[in-house]
Amino acid sequence: LCDETIFHHSQNLHQLFLSFRDDMASQELLVGALNNKALIMRMLPLSMVLDSTSRLVRDLGRSMGKEVQCVVTGGEIELDRLIIDRLGDPLVHILRNAVDHGIESPEQRQAAGKSPHGRIVLSARQESGSVVIEVADDGGGLPLEKIRQKAVQKKLLNDQQAAILNEEQVLDLIFM
Repeated sequence: LCDETIFHHSQNLHQLFLSFRDDMASQELLVGALNNKALIMRMLPLSMVLDSTSRLVRDLGRSMGKEVQCVVTGGEIELDRLIIDRLGDPLVHILRNAVDHGIESPEQRQAAGKSPHGRIVLSARQESGSVVIEVADDGGGLPLEKIRQKAVQKKLLNDQQAAILNEEQVLDLIFM
């Protein structure tokens, strides 16, 4: 009688364990599906940030006496909402610099044999699991000597250090 009771308890315990294991597996699947849905809901197209840039660039250009067109590609790429929220300010800063310092006045552009209208291209693409956002303009390029002088003025470098930097190193200074 005692062995029979132990056997039934053991069988019930084993049944309870199997039921618990199945419930846990089911819960894991549900939590995984919920997590995937939550991630999808957090994803937004880059167009949320990029669509307003064309008008921003045009308005900035006009306020500086320049005609500037902005071409945007890659707005369909999706990113997490938090990243999209953080992109706005740095992107505006970069575009403002491109209009202010990159694009020349219509007179300077015509004297250089260019169209009086400047062009900024803002593109996004997926690359090796990352999203790359590029800003390019058809302006006069970055003034390397001015960047060196500004770095020395801001005490990021001394005169000797600034003098030996190659072009790529000077360009990297704009991110400091």
